[in-house]
Amino acid sequence: MKKIPYGIDDFDLVIKQGYYYIDKSEYIRKVEERCNYILLVRPRRMGKSLFTNMLLSYYDINKKDQFDTLFGNLAIGKNPTEWANKFVVLRLDFSQVGSGTDNLEKDFNTYCFSKLADYFDRYKHLYTEKEIERVMSLDVVKHAFGSLVDISKLKGLHTYLLIDEYDNFTNTILAARGVEAHEAITRGDGFYRSFFQGCKGTFERIFMTGVSPVTYDDLTSGFHIADVVALLPKFNQAIGVTETELRQIIEYYISEGAITRTPDDIIEEIKPWYDNFCFSDECYGVEPTIYNTDMVLRYIKELLLEGRSPKTMIDYAARTDPKKLDHLVLSEDLSNRERRIDIVKEICARGYITGMVEPEFPARDCGDEKNFKSMLYYYGTLTFGGWELGEPRLIVPNKNMGDLYLDYMLKLIEDQGFKLNGRYKELQFAIQKAAVDGEWKVMTDKIGEICKEYSSVRNAIRGEYDIQGFLRGLLCLNRFYDVWPELELGYGFSDILLVPRGNKECPTRFSYILEVKYINALPHGKSSESQLKSTIDTKIKEARTQLEKYIADHHLNDSALLRGTTLTPIYLIFHTHNLVAQGKLN
Repeated sequence: MKKIPYGIDDFDLVIKQGYYYIDKSEYIRKVEERCNYILLVRPRRMGKSLFTNMLLSYYDINKKDQFDTLFGNLAIGKNPTEWANKFVVLRLDFSQVGSGTDNLEKDFNTYCFSKLADYFDRYKHLYTEKEIERVMSLDVVKHAFGSLVDISKLKGLHTYLLIDEYDNFTNTILAARGVEAHEAITRGDGFYRSFFQGCKGTFERIFMTGVSPVTYDDLTSGFHIADVVALLPKFNQAIGVTETELRQIIEYYISEGAITRTPDDIIEEIKPWYDNFCFSDECYGVEPTIYNTDMVLRYIKELLLEGRSPKTMIDYAARTDPKKLDHLVLSEDLSNRERRIDIVKEICARGYITGMVEPEFPARDCGDEKNFKSMLYYYGTLTFGGWELGEPRLIVPNKNMGDLYLDYMLKLIEDQGFKLNGRYKELQFAIQKAAVDGEWKVMTDKIGEICKEYSSVRNAIRGEYDIQGFLRGLLCLNRFYDVWPELELGYGFSDILLVPRGNKECPTRFSYILEVKYINALPHGKSSESQLKSTIDTKIKEARTQLEKYIADHHLNDSALLRGTTLTPIYLIFHTHNLVAQGKLN
């Protein structure tokens, strides 16, 4: 039986040692047809490194005798291109370059020369000792690479440069040291820019992967290295897992007797957590959405080894480094910081935002509104999810990314002076009482307490819209519920739906639908007290009317979302930061 290649990016090992391989070889031809220099960017943990290693094995002149073994059962093996096994290939992985030292250029050179040494060890039969010495004796990487290519051309050898994680260490520098440090190596006479200038026009083909085009924009200011294919429809499904591919994986292990659950049952559980990525606005609604590769493989591996789903469906390995998100939201660009924070809150409240994804922009402009949204897309926090008023709707793709994102939302609020401290455990207990015993008021009272006690956050909460995002940020940190915003019910959109996660360790008996109403601050005085009471009564009536419509919706009543729990409709009325009324429908 084939093994699951979770965390393995060595293509040869996957094929030769009998791991299950999701065939992406058809994209080799598309890469060739596109152009000779390509940059493909995708979020973390999607399968970029395995794709790069597939290209290495396909083009490597040393592996010609292994072609049938490696590719015979794959799509490209049945109809290979003319360039199969025609290149000497140099592969670099810049996630291996340190970014925390003061000797970055030296570390970069040391790494590159070590990979050159590996290259000559693999191709020593193609070069003389004198030629190898000539290259390795040079002090600067770009000169060494240039010399390597010159010698190779004279020998009639075709050269291919593969760079995985081209922006890994530069993004870390940007987050840790700021824009100036990033530009020092990527602009002007910076060593990284100089390196890429040296690569352009020397190697016959270059294929690079990364997370975003930011470093690329700085590197190529004034000259062009490669085509960025991040948003092109032809490459939408090059990285990741389609539902058809997922179903094939499940059916294979069912045929081997290793899985007893049905494909539909497994997909129903996985889909809300790991699906719904789309990397081209032209493909939304036309092609199936995409699952995160590592998330799927982690789930299947756990199912095979333990006979059950993972204890937690959240895959923390997919999380973007919090320091990078901190820099992105709270960067030196103070003029746009408040707007960026508002965007974060809007996404938390609605689950989406509208805006164009920019194909390229420099690090210095990451804080601009349109580029900030684009960076959230490139990090995988947002993805294409349709259109609204002529602009793409950028949605939080799934529960996994939503939970990780909302964790960050809560951290962001804390960074603004709002500290949960010991309140976290109290909130967890209150949510547990609501989930297991149906004591919903214990939960809502605690929420009201937190909002009132930390009233400094009221300046960051403006109206019902942001109250919802704040509440979601609080409620998402629990073991019992998934938090669903704006589910379409009864010709409207519910504010917050708390549905059971389905974990056996957290036996949930009650689910909740929350309708949140907000009342702005009123002037002090007796008349305002009377006005407030009247407004509260009006808001309660509005909330009850909406809840009645929601719970009458047959989609909710028939939905597997509730997992057999008792649905309790709750309304919460806030006056500024105070919870002034609450209740439930019978």
